[in-house]
Amino acid sequence: MRRGLIIYNPVSGLSSAYEELIRVRAYLAARGWSIDIEQTGGPGDAGRLASEAASAGLYAALIAGGDGTLNEAVNALVGTDTAVGVLPCGTGNMWARQLGMPSSVWRLLDAARSMDEASLRRVDLGRVTVRAGSPEAAGRYFLLWAGVGLDGRITRSIEPRPSWFKRWGIVSYALAALRIGVGYVGAQAEIEIDGRSLSEHVVMVLVCNADLYAGIFHLAPEARLDDGCLNVSVIRGWGIGAAAGYFARVLLHRHVRVPSLVTLPARHVRIATRPTSDVHVDAEPLGSSPVECSIAPRALRVLVPPNAPAALFEPI
Repeated sequence: MRRGLIIYNPVSGLSSAYEELIRVRAYLAARGWSIDIEQTGGPGDAGRLASEAASAGLYAALIAGGDGTLNEAVNALVGTDTAVGVLPCGTGNMWARQLGMPSSVWRLLDAARSMDEASLRRVDLGRVTVRAGSPEAAGRYFLLWAGVGLDGRITRSIEPRPSWFKRWGIVSYALAALRIGVGYVGAQAEIEIDGRSLSEHVVMVLVCNADLYAGIFHLAPEARLDDGCLNVSVIRGWGIGAAAGYFARVLLHRHVRVPSLVTLPARHVRIATRPTSDVHVDAEPLGSSPVECSIAPRALRVLVPPNAPAALFEPI
């Protein structure tokens, strides 16, 4: 019997998923799981519940929420034997999309089938430490990506999002990008990537553990979730036009040859900017630069559905 816990954030997404999660629990119970549902009541609860699941020796914590709820649970489960699974209930659900899972709250039973049939894999995490003296200076892990610059500013401007704003999904980010980007010029950045130094005027710097960004952009096709390496994209330029041009080329699969882009594998990255720049991890605001990112190799156990893209992992 597999013992698990569903951690449900009732304010994630566009509508309540509780009734559907009752059906999910019944389905998993019929498949040999012993599983309960616990609801979060505010910030920190997902991490607390995940930590309790690990202390109890549970097989898996299934996160029924968005990527922010997932990130909170991930930070509590680093280095434990309790695996992370996902029942996507948020607006973005980027981790579910990365794994090729159904990413709609109306398909939670399909997601539950994916989790029931999933294999266990260990994946890398990125670890971010921001400006000394800030509340976040002790460091935070990320499963997907960390961003410095324009997308950090956008994230800080809209999080936490009211429920009416969530209804717009990725459109809300696009609208915020237009509003913020009009006056955004970027920053002068001093970047050190595994001992290699760069001095550039940047719009943003993305440190990726996974390939898929914002659900549609394949930023780092060579990225693997278990290769012991991060992938850094430095987008040089002076405004939102530079970022828009880059992402347009990503959609056309031409970004490898963009002169304004530097992309490198990395185990350790330091980024300092003038002026200071906003930082986010997995689309959650996290203070400002200077910032350090490092790799935590295979630090997390995750449930990987059978239809996940094989290219996400190193060959066994």
